[in-house]
Amino acid sequence: MKGAGSAERSGIASAVFFPYIALMTSESNRLSTPGVDRAVLQGVSVGRAMVADAPISAQALLCLDIFQLQNRNVLWIATDVREMEKLHESIVTLAGGDTPPDPHVHLFQPMEKDPAVFGEHLKLVHHLQQSHGKLNERTDFHDHGFIIITCPQAIEQEVPVAGKTQQAVRTLSVGEDHAPEQLTDWMSEAGYEFGVEVYLQGEAALRGGILDCWPPGTPRPVRIEFFGDTIDSIRYFDDQTQCSIEKTDSIQLPQMDFGFAGEETCSLLELLPDTALIINPELANTAAGAQIGNLKSTIKNLSTGFDFYHTNLMAVSFDTHPKEAELARRRFVDQRCAEAASDWTIHFFFETEGTRTRFEELYHGLDGFQSLKLHQGVIHESAIDHTRRILIVTESDFYAYHTNRSAHARSAKRFHKQQDRVSEVADIQPG
Repeated sequence: MKGAGSAERSGIASAVFFPYIALMTSESNRLSTPGVDRAVLQGVSVGRAMVADAPISAQALLCLDIFQLQNRNVLWIATDVREMEKLHESIVTLAGGDTPPDPHVHLFQPMEKDPAVFGEHLKLVHHLQQSHGKLNERTDFHDHGFIIITCPQAIEQEVPVAGKTQQAVRTLSVGEDHAPEQLTDWMSEAGYEFGVEVYLQGEAALRGGILDCWPPGTPRPVRIEFFGDTIDSIRYFDDQTQCSIEKTDSIQLPQMDFGFAGEETCSLLELLPDTALIINPELANTAAGAQIGNLKSTIKNLSTGFDFYHTNLMAVSFDTHPKEAELARRRFVDQRCAEAASDWTIHFFFETEGTRTRFEELYHGLDGFQSLKLHQGVIHESAIDHTRRILIVTESDFYAYHTNRSAHARSAKRFHKQQDRVSEVADIQPG
């Protein structure tokens, strides 16, 4: 097949072609929803469904379509932890990026001794419990709807029953009285580690009448200033510079594990509303699988309409000279420019601003380059829809590399610190 479909691909072409949705443009950083085939979504209902094998980027598009266009709460069970992280990262990018993070998208991963992971769990459980009843009403979907990405290892974990999370969260507000010594004693028992400064979630530091802490699940640490026993102000601050950023009226300090619930726990599935659609339920096992098995089956082979796409590009190695690799990439971009200038829609996704800028510098002179759609954000696995002539190319496929760093590690503060140090010392952008 000529055009973008000429590259080698795997997978079976689908009879149902799912719409492309909600891609972020590099110029406006806003969402758009071109060419959505709403008729395909009419068969999607509550219950459970199995998704046909498809690129992770296409699975992310499908998940967003179901959520945004059908107003369906989605629990998506990925094959394993790695695929779960990739799918979540792709959905966050396609939903508009992670600054600020989309409040509707949740990651329920296997519990670790990591405050960030526990914070994600606690926020999700608290959200489901606080929204109980409202999630069954379509009018409140915009505020209370959710997408949960998980995996078989995580879905087996028990969570606190309804109402129990309130015991694990202590809310502090400006103007309230809280003796600093008693508060820090409670925080120590709750699992916070006290030190000189705060750099990671779950850490805290007390200096006179100033308490710095980083509650698990919050994007930044907070600085609580006391006047005697009264909270005078609460501010978010930068963990790198330690400088205050913005004020807030209140902050929640959660405990660091679910031990407070004792034996009063349940499966995450028991907290889901009746309007939820569970994707890939057959991947769950034991008790969770039995619970899902009681749900009405809706679709057994839900298709995305996208096939896997291989760029056939080679990374620099002992067998591939840098000039040879660059010439191949230039020919590839030139071909995509020609197709984009005709009737193909070609999307390139770059993980950093540096790689996107470098791409523009190298290839902006090619005819038809302006027809390409460039985006910044991490998605995984290139995909192609031959019928609607849509191609999605990821940075890792374009440069033919596959990082071993997990999505969770890539978002960790120690990784961002390394990036900041590179920028500071070398005056270059990471990537």
